[in-house]
Amino acid sequence: MPLSREKMQENFVPFFPHEFLGNLNGFWHPGEKSPSGILLFSENFQYCHSLDEFSKLDVMKKIAQSTTPTTQDQAMVTHSEATPTLPTDQGMRMTRRRWIQTVTLAGLGSLFGIFDLRLRAEAKHPIHLALLSDTHIPQNVHETYRGFSMVQNMKEAVPQIIAANPDLVVFCGDLARLRGLPGDYQQLRKLLTPMLQQVPALFALGNHDDRKNFRAAFGDLIRTSPLPSKHIQVDAVGSVRLILLDSLQRPNYTPGLLGEEQLRWLEKKLQEDPQTPTVLFFHHTLGHNKGDLQDVDQLLALTRQHPQVKALCYGHSHVWHVEKRDRLQWINVPALGYSFSPQQPVGWVEAWLRPDGVRLKLHAIRSGTGRYPTELDLSFS
Repeated sequence: MPLSREKMQENFVPFFPHEFLGNLNGFWHPGEKSPSGILLFSENFQYCHSLDEFSKLDVMKKIAQSTTPTTQDQAMVTHSEATPTLPTDQGMRMTRRRWIQTVTLAGLGSLFGIFDLRLRAEAKHPIHLALLSDTHIPQNVHETYRGFSMVQNMKEAVPQIIAANPDLVVFCGDLARLRGLPGDYQQLRKLLTPMLQQVPALFALGNHDDRKNFRAAFGDLIRTSPLPSKHIQVDAVGSVRLILLDSLQRPNYTPGLLGEEQLRWLEKKLQEDPQTPTVLFFHHTLGHNKGDLQDVDQLLALTRQHPQVKALCYGHSHVWHVEKRDRLQWINVPALGYSFSPQQPVGWVEAWLRPDGVRLKLHAIRSGTGRYPTELDLSFS
């Protein structure tokens, strides 16, 4: 009996970070079986007739064979919980870089969002991240604000991030200019394309974003949120877990709110895994002013009950600032789009995340006149 898309999502662990995987153009024809017997989704992706165990090696072999991928033949794949470890050459780990090299050799340079983050690092290796916030990309490439070109700043940051070769890029909200218009996200997608061809990304939303328009532009890169009314993303990266929350209330409305439903979901999620070190990402700042996160006290109370939460990472203020409060590292990522003060830098942050701490390095597109750290090594103890 055919398995529905919902049942596939409900019952099978993904090989890649999407809930039940992304689009693999030209890998298999609809209905074709992999060497281990998986029968792929039908051409309209609505159902899968049967499912047998298959290994990561099946995928790698198929990529190696796919030297002339077509644009019409598309297949969706998923698998059971049994996913054997992929063999590696000469004892080397199968990292994201080697995965990309394999894909590139196969002539498949546009595999958006289909990376298995669990392949990237063993527990003893830091997870390499690029952290961005408040990009504020407008549809009009010539638009400037406070003397900054948001589009030009992104054009400078993207090759820097590619050169840094992180395992994952995380955005902390305010992706769009003011109201999250469709054209803003189309322009952002265009600017990010060279990076997204090589590095997976996770996105939190801010008060200048629009969920519907964001999902329309980036729907093929994001997973289904556990709460339809919010854009939530969860990723287990090596031995650390990342949870991206949604503090957006409505477009171009400054105050942030997680809301009772999302906080209940977060509490349940933290209860499910009390051991794995966890970092929470969202957009709004953790103060008690009108434009801050309005339910900050509820969030902090929740983190006090769950010591596996080690750090809070956010944007919104356009300020680069790090401090430790109540055992938590508060990391305020600087804006990439523009700053409100000449003392503050504009840029992005490189991070090496490990279970017991994180090392941070600022990459300033434009330096500020004030005093601020450029490199930090923070402990979670």
